[in-house]
Amino acid sequence: LIAQRLRQSQGFSVAAAAAPCLLRIEVQEFSHVFDAPAASRGVLQGSMTLVDGKRRAVAERRFFVERAALRSDARGGVEALVRTVSGFEEQLLAWPKALGANPDASGCFPRSSPK
Repeated sequence: LIAQRLRQSQGFSVAAAAAPCLLRIEVQEFSHVFDAPAASRGVLQGSMTLVDGKRRAVAERRFFVERAALRSDARGGVEALVRTVSGFEEQLLAWPKALGANPDASGCFPRSSPK
């Protein structure tokens, strides 16, 4: 679900031979958690590692995202998991900006062309 969502929404590929860096995403938990019979949430947690062309880790970040289910049935759980992945996607897309001053990561992200 996570890889499919990133490919569809952002055009990310599973493997890009010409990419200067590799983003490794390790998921420790992706689950539908029940806190009570009528209260549940989607949970996604893990880590992201940015690896340069020499296979050195240049940046790492842990993530934790949870979204409450709005319904107390299976469909509500699926919707919570989908929203959880959307929350992760937001964190992932904001990460390059947060890395702005990291010189080791500077060659990993395309620079916007001047207008």
